Amino acid sequence: MLPKPEEVRKLQKLYEYYVQGYSLKNCLALAGVARSIGWLRSVFDRTIYLGDERYPQLISREMWENAAREAGRRSTNTVGVKKKKLRQHPVPVETEFLLDRRGVKALPEDPAESAALLYRCIRVRGKSQ
Repeated sequence: MLPKPEEVRKLQKLYEYYVQGYSLKNCLALAGVARSIGWLRSVFDRTIYLGDERYPQLISREMWENAAREAGRRSTNTVGVKKKKLRQHPVPVETEFLLDRRGVKALPEDPAESAALLYRCIRVRGKSQ
């Protein structure tokens, strides 16, 4: 059974939009396909669209390879790069605090008000406010 021409056009559009740099979500919307992003990821992994002895070719090899290159480009893990940058330029973070309850005679009965009052009493060690 051959796929419907409309479905083939949608499949080809998915590949075209992806190679052009559109997000997976936008590829689905632009091609008019009501499926999940996970489904679309699996579409780009299937070589069946290149055709075989039982299935017609729906995507050119060039388009399939372009999509595979794009997927590789997008999957570059930048977490390690970001961590390295943070180590080179650390962000100063205050790590020593004091609870300065001077002027607080009694805590309110309401737990939320009590917590808010105590939170306002927190000071960074070594800095006066």
